[in-house]
Amino acid sequence: MRKVSFITLGCKINQYESEQLAKELSSYGYDIIPPDGESDIYVINTCTVTSTADQKSRQMIRRARRMNRDAFVIVTGCYATTDYEEIKNMKEVDVVIKNEAKGTISSIIRKRFPIEEGNTSPSLPHLHTRYFIKIEDGCDRMCTFCKIPFARGTRVRSRDILSIKEELLEAVDKGFKEVVLCGINIGRYGTDLEDTSLTKLIDEISEIEGLERIRISSIDINDIDEELMDTIISNEKVCHHLHLSLQSGDDTILKKMGRRYSREDVISIVGKLRAIDPLFSFSVDVIVGFPGETEEMFLNTVTLIENILPTRVHIFRYSPRAGTIASRWKDNVPAPEKRKRMEYLKEVRDRLVREYAERHIGRIEEVLVEKNVDGSAVGLNRYYVPVTIRSSLPRNTIVRCKIVGLDDDRNNLRGCVEK
Repeated sequence: MRKVSFITLGCKINQYESEQLAKELSSYGYDIIPPDGESDIYVINTCTVTSTADQKSRQMIRRARRMNRDAFVIVTGCYATTDYEEIKNMKEVDVVIKNEAKGTISSIIRKRFPIEEGNTSPSLPHLHTRYFIKIEDGCDRMCTFCKIPFARGTRVRSRDILSIKEELLEAVDKGFKEVVLCGINIGRYGTDLEDTSLTKLIDEISEIEGLERIRISSIDINDIDEELMDTIISNEKVCHHLHLSLQSGDDTILKKMGRRYSREDVISIVGKLRAIDPLFSFSVDVIVGFPGETEEMFLNTVTLIENILPTRVHIFRYSPRAGTIASRWKDNVPAPEKRKRMEYLKEVRDRLVREYAERHIGRIEEVLVEKNVDGSAVGLNRYYVPVTIRSSLPRNTIVRCKIVGLDDDRNNLRGCVEK
């Protein structure tokens, strides 16, 4: 039986697409194994959001070849799309598939490595307890620093609600209790379809019996309108967490980045949601060292993040991306200064994340168990905060527990199951 491994980098969209390919190949009889084993076929689903992502993608390609020098190596994803020739010229690579042709990977594998008729399909283990579903692809907003529209297209392409509901009904039937709605620019979902919006989609899928939680993945601030906020608050299935594609807390830098919101817009949204639920959680993406960013502008970002009091902060040092407008500007923040700002922001992040987590102590919360490690169950509460429970519990179950403290070395919550 042919063994196939997927090495996936980057966003939840890549994760979703890898899992769909794995599911399809498994149904044809291929054995899907973890990426740290020796496979006959490796599919590397790459990311190009930063230069570091490019580097990691190249490392994973070389790693796959080292694990089995005779393996068939397929490279796809965003880096493979924007830098097709560079990837094609790597000696470790057999085939490069751009994003728009990703759906052909299964047929390429089946043609080159056919499975003997009569072989039964092995069961494919679920990689997550949360079900990631792609509802949209493409981004029609060309931010000056971002290379992703070149990889995913500049036209928004939304799935119709019926097809999304059908896929989720199947997922719930298999035991999934939580769904994560994913897209390249999820706030633009439905703008290319008639009488369709993110709010309407949420209302529709919340009617699915057995689906207990709905999460929204990364979203632009300017796409969070009053209607969406009302839906998030009023619909009991929607988790009270948003991942904000913030990037900066300084209005001058936001304008240079081509973002369509201001510092005050962010403060307003956070304030409105926290007025209804004081524990409403936010995670954010931040770029430090963007061209023209002064110390004062950087500190504006720091103070905004302190105002948000986030659960997580993903910090990126600015790196010019070929083809973007910003890549033509002088990268005038020296590398040592970028590192300094990044390290300072990490210290701020760790303090704020712990401060936010402490607000959950003493509460009774529901946790979706994702895994068991060393006799303890680990999962997420509705606010996207990890909780460790000192007992083994069945995976993919939702349990009520009392939050009794924090782990010493991390900002994970500690919980005890309510009897």
